[in-house]
Amino acid sequence: MAIREKEENKKNGMKVTDNMDGEKKADEKLFASGTKEFSDLEILELKKLGYSKALKDPTIMSSKGRNMGIKILKDILKVNQQR
Repeated sequence: MAIREKEENKKNGMKVTDNMDGEKKADEKLFASGTKEFSDLEILELKKLGYSKALKDPTIMSSKGRNMGIKILKDILKVNQQR
């Protein structure tokens, strides 16, 4: 009987809640870090150009991943500044 209680404690213990909280925090960091790649001025400029959705999720700009999406957005800013 004591062995069964220990197994239940492991299932309902801190490790389970830590993993659940960790996954939530990881998702928040993933989506928050996209806007940290750009300065406040760059964020305002991209929003003005209509790329607010791409700022939240840069992967929609490229099928090659998040980093490529960020690079594309930076290139868009450079081209727009040259005008």
